[in-house]
Amino acid sequence: MVNAREGRTFYIKRLNIKNIMKDFFKKIFEKRGLSEDGINQMYLDFSAVVILTLIGVSKEKLNTTETEQASKMMEDKKIDDLFKMIQSKYSSEEWATMISEHITPICESYIEEVALPVNA
Repeated sequence: MVNAREGRTFYIKRLNIKNIMKDFFKKIFEKRGLSEDGINQMYLDFSAVVILTLIGVSKEKLNTTETEQASKMMEDKKIDDLFKMIQSKYSSEEWATMISEHITPICESYIEEVALPVNA
């Protein structure tokens, strides 16, 4: 039997995180008549927070070259590559813990403070 944390980790590892997030934002905001551009901007703003959090939490795992690569990937908007590089620094257990401790609260807060009021 798979517990919830393992299920989340498997889900995140198997699917493209960008597509998951875009689909999530589309489902939340299109009901309110937000344009495709508006939805994309909300997604980009939220993604920046998540990626910066991942970089901040992972900075001790990244060497100098990888830190420079991370900055370049951000500039070049290669978010999938950046995400994969950071994820490669963690074991499955560490990744699940880091996501639960640092990213899940951001998602929960966003849903509570932005998504639910918009869809009310």
